[in-house]
Amino acid sequence: MSRVLNIFSLILVILASLGCNRPDPDPELKDPIYLDISSELKALEGAIKTAEKEVDKKKKDLKKLPPGDPNIRQQAALLFGDEKKLLILRQQASFLKIQQEKRRDHVRAVYPEYFEQKKPWPDEKEFERYKKIKELRVGPKSWEERRKQREKIDQKGKESSPSH
Repeated sequence: MSRVLNIFSLILVILASLGCNRPDPDPELKDPIYLDISSELKALEGAIKTAEKEVDKKKKDLKKLPPGDPNIRQQAALLFGDEKKLLILRQQASFLKIQQEKRRDHVRAVYPEYFEQKKPWPDEKEFERYKKIKELRVGPKSWEERRKQREKIDQKGKESSPSH
């Protein structure tokens, strides 16, 4: 009985070691950059649906107004602004889809090299660079806003540091 148990455990160990040496067929699903782009895209698609509903509602409200109503111009201007925002959201979604496809292709090209060389995947340094670039891209654009933000960071640093 114990001999059968030893043989069974040996076979199990061999199968487990053989099964672990295969490359991941979908390495992008472990890539934090790909996952971040995907989550941004999902959020943007939700915002697009909301904006589309808002534009449709404003179009219907505008059609309900009588021809001589003084609010027509104001409502038309609001509708035009919302349509412009919707167009921008759609452009951003298209950009993110392209960025997601490029990242997927990049990961699928680079991952086999990491797997062969037994390097850790995903690359943490690359993700840190991505986060920094994203922070700069999303951050405030004007110098005055950046200066205020920097002052807040400096103030927090002074408050948290121990006084001598």
